[in-house]
Amino acid sequence: MIFELGTSYKLAPVGLLTKEDVLLLKENKFNILKISIIMKIKAISKGDYSKTFSFQEFLGFKLPNDYFNFLVDNDGATIDEGYFYVKGLEDYILLEIFYGIEKCIKIHKEFKDDLPAESLIIGRDFGGGMILLVTVENGDFSKGIYYYDHSHFFEASNSENNTYFICDTFNEFIDILRNTILE
Repeated sequence: MIFELGTSYKLAPVGLLTKEDVLLLKENKFNILKISIIMKIKAISKGDYSKTFSFQEFLGFKLPNDYFNFLVDNDGATIDEGYFYVKGLEDYILLEIFYGIEKCIKIHKEFKDDLPAESLIIGRDFGGGMILLVTVENGDFSKGIYYYDHSHFFEASNSENNTYFICDTFNEFIDILRNTILE
């Protein structure tokens, strides 16, 4: 049996549980395999095609279609229980937010000199680590989604090595967030 967030399962009213039932629950004798919490994306505000297109023109480079379409539908989003694994750090990260267009512009102006050309910070985790979208092959970077540990939170990070590849596309990243369940 898998429990999903927002779904209630009632074995019996609390007053009807026997001492044996409580012991069985404590010892997992009902064979409850795992409790998983489903990742949810909640739009901060509704996106807009013309605003997204203007944003792309401001950047001066083409956004990948999957990310462009995400912004058309969602001008930023909060993430509940969205985990991803960073192989270079050997750790799971909990994503907090995908930035809306205005926040992306602000962050882009602040960090663009530190980033590969034609790339954009699109979100962050709860510790301030950032999600980097690289749109073209660029030196050591292939196109894709990266974890950018700009503050060197992780011991493995330093000024020479603080950006870690996650996956090839934004849609793939969404799938990773949906399918990564910590047990």
